[in-house]
Amino acid sequence: AFDLDRETTQKYVPNAMVVLDALATFFLENFRRDPGNMEAIRDEIGDSCREIINSIGTNPILPILVQGLQTEKGLGYIFVFQILSYRMKNTFGRDNEDDGNDESANLFNIAIQAVADALVHFSDAREAVCWSFVGLAKDIAVSRKLTKYCLRSLSEVLSSTKDPVHSRGAATAIMRICDCSKESLFLDPEVSNYLGQKLEHAYMENLVTPTAIYDLRDGQEPTNTVVLRAAVRANCISDESLARLFRKTSENAMGAIHNHHALGVAHALVDVSIALQAQKSYDIGTKRMALEILSHVLSSAQSYVVPMKELRLLLQVFATSDNDATFLAPVLFMIMRTYLSIYSNGSYYVANELIDTVRLTYIKAIMNSSSSNTALHDSIAINSELFERMGISYDDIVGVFSGTTLNDVVAKVLDMNLKDTNASFTDDPDRFPSVYGLAQALVRLDCGYVLCGERLDLLLRLLSTSLRMGCSDENAISVLALTSDIACRSIDGFDPTKAFASFSGNKVVGVVHGSLVNNNVSNTKLVLPNWTFNTPKSILLPPMTLPLLLRGLLEAANEYFPAQLLTDIAAAMFAIAKSVGPSIFREALCVALGDENDKFPRPSVTQKFKSGFVDDITSEATMQHVRNFKRSLKKFVGGKRSAAGS
Repeated sequence: AFDLDRETTQKYVPNAMVVLDALATFFLENFRRDPGNMEAIRDEIGDSCREIINSIGTNPILPILVQGLQTEKGLGYIFVFQILSYRMKNTFGRDNEDDGNDESANLFNIAIQAVADALVHFSDAREAVCWSFVGLAKDIAVSRKLTKYCLRSLSEVLSSTKDPVHSRGAATAIMRICDCSKESLFLDPEVSNYLGQKLEHAYMENLVTPTAIYDLRDGQEPTNTVVLRAAVRANCISDESLARLFRKTSENAMGAIHNHHALGVAHALVDVSIALQAQKSYDIGTKRMALEILSHVLSSAQSYVVPMKELRLLLQVFATSDNDATFLAPVLFMIMRTYLSIYSNGSYYVANELIDTVRLTYIKAIMNSSSSNTALHDSIAINSELFERMGISYDDIVGVFSGTTLNDVVAKVLDMNLKDTNASFTDDPDRFPSVYGLAQALVRLDCGYVLCGERLDLLLRLLSTSLRMGCSDENAISVLALTSDIACRSIDGFDPTKAFASFSGNKVVGVVHGSLVNNNVSNTKLVLPNWTFNTPKSILLPPMTLPLLLRGLLEAANEYFPAQLLTDIAAAMFAIAKSVGPSIFREALCVALGDENDKFPRPSVTQKFKSGFVDDITSEATMQHVRNFKRSLKKFVGGKRSAAGS
């Protein structure tokens, strides 16, 4: 009974009524017998029930559900609705063209309003209704009238229930519907004055029945945090409300920090991050409060009271949401001061997180053409009163930054790592992603002020050494990504857009790391700036850079890197070849392979074999697809190895 016309479909509606009534009876009886077993029952027969929608469409079912909700089996019909809603959410208004979108929308609105009313009449149905609304949030948000109706019902449940399961379900449904709604919804006084105030009050006064910490699954947020997310969304037009919410999260965070409760600190920092990110302007009081929390958090990090995941989130909010560089100087000062302290103690794990934040902050500020490299100097001046209140002198600032520009700061971070006398940089590959990620941003920005002279020579030497180490995972990927970018930058007139375009549509990209094939990947830890082209270019690389780096990549593929990274190595080399062009790539590759006295990749190799490899990997057919490129490279290094160094 699939894809039937309307007339034929209507013949099946009486059968559907019988089936739905039987299902409602079945669910109701099972709920009364064993409420705890309902989830297992729904999972067992759910797919079979959803075939009803496949048979006759969504619209004919909606009036049946509405009618059933008015009977003594109403609770059973709620459970039926819960199952069918997972299939319904993508079909409303699109089942039968003859029905018309308006009619479909009306049917949907009537049904959802009837289900929302059930929140009041059937307390046992609240969990099912709330989680159904979570799944249907996008469809509910299409209608402003329906959105307001559902939000009002859900907020009543949130404020009245003492059941933590119901309060969590209602909070999550409110959050999802708010997220799916346009911001214009919250300009409506009926929403802002009712829902916004109600959610703010619920969070501020801790009125929501929380889910016990031990009942939270891994990755689940506390119910109060879910309420906060909904509150900042519902109050997005009210600066005063957002400020009050931030002050409350700050008070909670300071209390958790002083109590040295790691889990409490973690949850409180997430709340602070949410509220801080929602702010549209920062007065000096807000800045001081935020910086005070950051200062306490960073000082506590050494004793492992503060979980790194939540610390990273807060740091990223500081780094990426500060559009007018309001926090730039004071936040960077705290980060660098903490970094210097941690670095001297050899705690590189926390230090690496701070370097990532420095990089994100640098990229955010330097890509803003209105501020560029003077942003830090300007921010120091703007925040002079704040620094004075914090007891920080201008000499302290210059000493920590080793200057007054962003370039001075990143140069100091690179020098501290690349010239580390306490522990060799290459002895700790876990430092590669943060340090090489910072260097990669500088390469793309063509920052010759930082990457020059002794610092640039040292970076190239360490990168060459890193290619000949047995590192893996993110550490190895950061080496490959930086190698690829420097190799491209070494050639005048290279075009990185050709490399990125060549990866589109290639299935092999699924196993290639994002930073090797995408200019701006979504993962915050991998965010990179767009390429900058100066005339003349600022970074002056030695003439043999490209052949030397290609040789390093070939040796990594042949011996040093794990076999599972061969695809990533091929992707890095393919990006280089596409960016610099086949003729330049071929010439550099010939130099990288050496003459007949260079017995690479194995003692038995002949010059004829090397020439054949160059011809094959630079051929038009190979250069059309990264999969072909990988196949050629794999054949050259002797097939797939089982492990690094084998």
